[in-house]
Amino acid sequence: MSNREKSKSSIGSSPCAAPRTRVFEVDILNDIRHAEYLTDQQGYSMKQQQVEPPKAFDPLAALELAAPPGTEYSDAIVAYQIGVFFRANPETLQKRLPGGWKVADQWGPGPRGKLLEGANVVMGFHETFLESEKAPSKNKPHGRFVTFAAMAHNPSTDERCNISFTGFNADPAKVPGKYKDKKLARSISRKLSVTGDDASTLVSESFDVDTGDGSIHFAVDYSRQQPLWLYATAVPPDAVVFRAAADPSGRRIYWEDTLNYIILSRPASIDVTSKLEFKIDVPGLRDVAAGSETVAVIVRPYLFRRVFSSK
Repeated sequence: MSNREKSKSSIGSSPCAAPRTRVFEVDILNDIRHAEYLTDQQGYSMKQQQVEPPKAFDPLAALELAAPPGTEYSDAIVAYQIGVFFRANPETLQKRLPGGWKVADQWGPGPRGKLLEGANVVMGFHETFLESEKAPSKNKPHGRFVTFAAMAHNPSTDERCNISFTGFNADPAKVPGKYKDKKLARSISRKLSVTGDDASTLVSESFDVDTGDGSIHFAVDYSRQQPLWLYATAVPPDAVVFRAAADPSGRRIYWEDTLNYIILSRPASIDVTSKLEFKIDVPGLRDVAAGSETVAVIVRPYLFRRVFSSK
């Protein structure tokens, strides 16, 4: 008798037998599951018991984490991200914020607050490896996009959060996006070169955005140092919260697991760059870029993010 036949005859043979945890053999390459021995009594709701992964190729399923109170699961990504944190003219930036919110330059407790102090804008370059949404998506499972968000404070509620006010995506299906502020880019290109041995690793990378009416250029060369592993839950004070300038009533809370290379942080006196080029020449953003100062650059070759939104 084969092991599989033994399993069929020994598990759940009695109609009164208590349900047991499912045990699966998964052949990931062929998506073959050997679970024929399971009885009807052993069926269960995925919402109540999260033992079986939904699919061999769906690692971003919504059910693995419980949503914080007042929120529900929205979407998730695995991506390579470069965050450029800079200080723009507060008066110019204030024009992008909704009523009741003020430009801020404090990023909360912990390492983020120390590394980013003084910055009031973050520009995020993203290359996504995998995307998963609550509803099935027909869009590409990968792509590139750019975000702009201001750090803001609401004096009446004492809440601090990132407020997204614009961005660019080369995929028409992702415009205007979840924050209702993304614009269609003609192209977003990226280059990456890594050279290393047992003694050192040198990285050269760049992002170039053709917006159709302007351009954004970022390029950096740096020596890769020891990374910082940061884990932010979706519960304050760790939670990374975003709101949209177009509609600040809704919140998107980021649960993040990230590997961070701090290649520049002026507040922490860190600078391992040998070249840094950053230029924004886009109508509607030139005033934000004018006279700005780059405060920090953080490279995240591994960004695992799940997002929960307000109900």
